[in-house]
Amino acid sequence: MKKSDRHGTHDYKRLHPAAMLYFVAKILKELYGLLPVIPIIVVSAPTLLGESVNRFWLSVWLIVFVLLLLTLFSWQRWLRFKYRIEHRAIYIEQGIWVKKKTWITRDRIQSIDTTESIYDRVMGLVRLQVETAGGEKPEAVLSSISAAEARRIQESLGFAAAPPLVHPDSVPDRKETDLNIPAAAGTASVHDPSGDQKMIFSFQRLLVHSATSGMIGYVFIILIILLFKYGEDIMKSLKLWESFPDWLDSGWITVSLSLGLLIVVSWLLAVTVTFLRDYGFQLELSNDKLTIERGLLERKHLTIPLDRIQAVHLVRHWLHRPFGWVSIRAVVAGKTEKQEKSILIFPIVRSGEAADVLNRFIPSFTLPEAWRGLQPRAWRYFVFTPVLCCLIAAVPAIIWIPGSLGWLTLLLPAVILLTEQMAYRQMGWSAANGQIAVRYGGFSLHQALIPKRRIQWVQMSQTPFQEQRKLANLKIALAAGRGAAKFTLRCASESDIRQLADWISISRKDSKK
Repeated sequence: MKKSDRHGTHDYKRLHPAAMLYFVAKILKELYGLLPVIPIIVVSAPTLLGESVNRFWLSVWLIVFVLLLLTLFSWQRWLRFKYRIEHRAIYIEQGIWVKKKTWITRDRIQSIDTTESIYDRVMGLVRLQVETAGGEKPEAVLSSISAAEARRIQESLGFAAAPPLVHPDSVPDRKETDLNIPAAAGTASVHDPSGDQKMIFSFQRLLVHSATSGMIGYVFIILIILLFKYGEDIMKSLKLWESFPDWLDSGWITVSLSLGLLIVVSWLLAVTVTFLRDYGFQLELSNDKLTIERGLLERKHLTIPLDRIQAVHLVRHWLHRPFGWVSIRAVVAGKTEKQEKSILIFPIVRSGEAADVLNRFIPSFTLPEAWRGLQPRAWRYFVFTPVLCCLIAAVPAIIWIPGSLGWLTLLLPAVILLTEQMAYRQMGWSAANGQIAVRYGGFSLHQALIPKRRIQWVQMSQTPFQEQRKLANLKIALAAGRGAAKFTLRCASESDIRQLADWISISRKDSKK
């Protein structure tokens, strides 16, 4: 009896030969720690083999030898990698020294996503990832298959890819969309007779989203670290100080210009990364699954079953907040994209549109109509104590740092005062209709909508100072892509925290019965 008769009606299939490039990259990643061995061999060769050894040619032969080994092992991995679809499951064989056989059944699969890099797109290929709810990484990756083969696998396993969405320019001209959003607002809502929901991120709003990206803070911090580590050496090697005019000798002018240049460079990098990442963002709801498509250089197609969404996270970033924009994210069980705790559902919408977007695409989550804030006795612990600690820490800095630079440390308590005051006013919660919502943040505002049946565990904590004022914290944990996503309600009334903990615990017991 043939193997195809024993295991299913389909014969084994192989990846496209271009998959060997992915295997080369994977081998290099696995053997990254051994790469320094090559220069060590080159340096020590004359001592071990004699002075007649030519280091240049030795380096060339070593590199050629390593490339041949990489080619051989990647070819062997490609040759031994086989897969097929059988009985609504995917079966994969792989491995050179140890043969691994993996079966993933349809009921264990959370999503089947595809990614198209530039070189994949040229050859008409995609990378397909199969993820289950409990994995910390994709359980199966088919690195180079045709788009038609990817669609066949998705259809066979019940994850049929959504049809191409309508481009914003092709949407008929209308004054209002199905979301009651003016056409100039920057999103196009497409009506589908089948009842599916679609929303497209326009190019105009993409530009605004990129120009106000919150990534600028992360890029700025990275550049500061690199500047402190390598800046002086770069300046000396390029002899930049000699080309500067004399009036730049002033320390204040140099610091101001350097910070200004870093901010501009950080902004440009953040704009570029955000634009490339979120270009052509499209969202569709079909058959109780959200399909997200985005990316310019690397086109990604993500599929998220609605029953895998653990919480919805609304973020009003400090650059978006003055304009009334909010990003919609979702905490999804088992998703493993780049170690993120949540996945972007839609980059930015108007604050007034958020409730409509949730109602259309994730109807089991609702925005609270009212929030309960903190009691006045929480202000001292929330604001006064952090500011006092910063002031105490600033005193030795003022004494030890020469000149007027020491007084700049007083900016830290001022910033902490402003941030904690905003955090105190914004901290709040709401519990209704089987859902707990937590609101928090400083310059940015966050709102987490959490069905209590999705909560993994809750933890109540108190410091001695909080216990005196009858305050407490409540930490809520959910299953997320890697580990658990946690949201904390700080310095709320102790009686409210106990009631919330009991309410959640009773609900979890009922859901298990």
